[in-house]
Amino acid sequence: MDTILDFFRPGDNVVFQVSDLNDYLFFVKRFVKEAKHDKKNLIYIRFAMHPELVPEKDARKYTLDPGAGFENFTVSLYRIIESEGRNAFYVFDCLSELQVNWAADLMMGNFFCVICPYLFSLDTVAFFPIIRGNHSYKTVARIRETTQIFLDVYSFGRNSSDNRIYLHPVKAQGRYSPKMFMPHSVDRKTGEFKPLYDAAGVNHYYAVVRKEEAHENLNLDSWERFFLKSKKAPQKENKIICDSFCRMLIGEDKKLCRLFEKYFTREDYFQIRDRMIGTGRIGGKSCGILLSRKMISVKLPDLYSRLESHDSFYIGNHVFYTFLVVNDLWKLRILQRKNGEFDYKAASELAGKIMEGTFPDSIRQKFARVLEYYGQVPLVIRSSSLLEDSFGNAFAGKYESVFCINGGTPENRLQDFENAVKKVYASTMNPDALRYREKRGLKDRDEQMSVLVQRVSGSVVSMMSEKGERTELFYPSASGVGYSEDPWNWDRSIDVRRGMLRMVAGLATRAVQRTGTDYPRIIHIDRPSKTTLVTQNEKVNFSQHYVDVLNLKKNCLESIPIKKIMEQSESYYVGAVSDRDTEVEEKLYKLGKQEKMYYGTCRGFAENKEFLHDMEMILKTLEKEYGYPVDIEFTVNLFPAEKEGEITFLICILQCRPLSFLNSPRMLKLPDKKHTEILFSAAGVSMGVSQCRKIEIVVYIDSRMYKDLPYRNKAEVGKEIMDLNESFGGDGKSLMLISPGRVGTSSPELGVPLRFADLSNFSAIIEYDDAENGFQPELSFGSHLFQDFVESGIFYTALFSGGMKPAVLKKETLFGGNIPQRVVSVYDVSVRGLTLWYDMVSGKVLCGYPIK
Repeated sequence: MDTILDFFRPGDNVVFQVSDLNDYLFFVKRFVKEAKHDKKNLIYIRFAMHPELVPEKDARKYTLDPGAGFENFTVSLYRIIESEGRNAFYVFDCLSELQVNWAADLMMGNFFCVICPYLFSLDTVAFFPIIRGNHSYKTVARIRETTQIFLDVYSFGRNSSDNRIYLHPVKAQGRYSPKMFMPHSVDRKTGEFKPLYDAAGVNHYYAVVRKEEAHENLNLDSWERFFLKSKKAPQKENKIICDSFCRMLIGEDKKLCRLFEKYFTREDYFQIRDRMIGTGRIGGKSCGILLSRKMISVKLPDLYSRLESHDSFYIGNHVFYTFLVVNDLWKLRILQRKNGEFDYKAASELAGKIMEGTFPDSIRQKFARVLEYYGQVPLVIRSSSLLEDSFGNAFAGKYESVFCINGGTPENRLQDFENAVKKVYASTMNPDALRYREKRGLKDRDEQMSVLVQRVSGSVVSMMSEKGERTELFYPSASGVGYSEDPWNWDRSIDVRRGMLRMVAGLATRAVQRTGTDYPRIIHIDRPSKTTLVTQNEKVNFSQHYVDVLNLKKNCLESIPIKKIMEQSESYYVGAVSDRDTEVEEKLYKLGKQEKMYYGTCRGFAENKEFLHDMEMILKTLEKEYGYPVDIEFTVNLFPAEKEGEITFLICILQCRPLSFLNSPRMLKLPDKKHTEILFSAAGVSMGVSQCRKIEIVVYIDSRMYKDLPYRNKAEVGKEIMDLNESFGGDGKSLMLISPGRVGTSSPELGVPLRFADLSNFSAIIEYDDAENGFQPELSFGSHLFQDFVESGIFYTALFSGGMKPAVLKKETLFGGNIPQRVVSVYDVSVRGLTLWYDMVSGKVLCGYPIK
């Protein structure tokens, strides 16, 4: 064979396509013998279930687990190859067995396209087998195109009296001879190779070829062949088939799989497959939507009729990896996680390269068909990673959701769609997401990005612009998030078990983020009219002033004053989402101006008993079936009912996830205030789990000094907090931040603009008010930032009306600060033992020094 192929050369990857692994073993034994004779560094890569191919005495063996996921498996192998260096010899187990764990040819092809070039670059020689008939023509062609040598091997099988093997070289890169690509017969005993010249020999060879030809449709991926075979399987195999479908589409999470096993049939899985682009798993967000809707349809069939229909598509996680491989980004993907730590510089570079990448034509064609299905309805392209929205890991707001207005020519629409998917892919390198993974112990977990394609829930509304031009806007009547357990325990008369809603008019972006001057409506389902706002001035100031909409004409997301929306809306909608500021209207009237002044309150929904009943039933049913408190993201659309004068509604569930951190709160007894030198105390304005925590470092931001900073310099405060988060947090110290106004706001005049990544190492975040300098905390329970705090074990509280005694800190050692005039002060409070106590059940918090 050496003579036929003009010898193996450094860099050669040799692929044997066989029907029987014993035929591959015939070549492996001789390869191993020669490698040992020549004292080569021989390595055996073991990962399959078939018998071992190389004895341990003959080679260094590495055993890998494909069940750990494509990325962990491939990265582990990459590191092995890196450590073994140049000129090594490799024998691999059968690549076809990777399908057992990865389900599709696509991923096996991706694996080979990543590993083969790396081996080539190190001048290695590597043997790989694949089983004939197990893979599509497309996958085999992809492997053949990537490898240096591709050999077809045939035989009558181990039980035949005919002892010959037939070898047909299909590819031998960089070499040629007149006999090289002819079929050859091989005598198993002597190892002699003979080209087939005579008619009898050729006829015998093709008889073997015809016998070994696979009967399956090799135009299909193994993924599709499995689904076709499953469709024809008898009912008695339902359990086995559904378990396989669950592993292929949903994943390995035992809690999640138990829920799918309870609710999903074989037909349900086929419906998911029919809505998929590519292959692989659909991710946590998609699973949450499918499960929640199924639970409601089974447990609340009458209410289910008031839910919007579901027609989403799912881009499988295999497409994500394929995108990285075909755009030659895999090496950079590996570099962004080195020695178990994230390299943020490499991550940023990878995010940029992802945005420059292109999708294979086969995927682009499927994208185009999805756009044909939806027409020109606005879409939202949402992350649905494998770890997202799982039990204990929400990844709230970490990855992108991108609106596609879906207007313009088919070519422009397709380009916008592809860019949106790439933005979701690039967001896997978001520093916030990487910090979250570090904080949650998920650095080494296989994180793969699937994508959920959703139709935006809402209606087209025609309005006049300020220039007198007619424009078309698209938005839902209202939207928000709902908690099955009310996390804001500010009034003991409220039954927190009945849940809470956080609502805004228009798109949900203002409900899940801390925006400029806007405040969503908090609706406690037990007491929907209950509020902390007393005066008219408070009600107006702490309300919604802008509505997020999709501008179909401008092809963008836009924020429009709610006053402008209300002036051109139907009266039933105006009454549902807004109130009027009569005090300001009266003042304007006295000045000779008749003008209606609106502010968003969603009061109509808070007073709609049928709507609140439906939301409570949805939340409590999902909580019961999940076995944990849940939160959902939803929209609600109002429209005239059949009976004249009446209004009805449709609810659309956009997302559902279990909140395991809210389960089974533990009561904690707070110390007697008489025996404590108090820094601050509060009740009903905190969030977190019950705890008693020692604090070592306090970072205090002075409200007056921060306000007096020039606007351009306020960002320096955020940068110093980031630096402190890194330096002290990296030392493992327990940090507390005390900051004026709203941490995480996008408006520096309302507080310090900080992301979760900037605060990830803090143990406690304290917001305090200072009305004189314009700072007011926002109890934005339900926002992504707050969910991050609670999931990561970061305690939060808001302090009002002088609830803090900063003079207590003045007694402590003061570290230096980089901001002029001591805007940021850093205190060492470890010596006297500053302690934070919080009882989740009573909602009371106390922070101070125990008096001995």
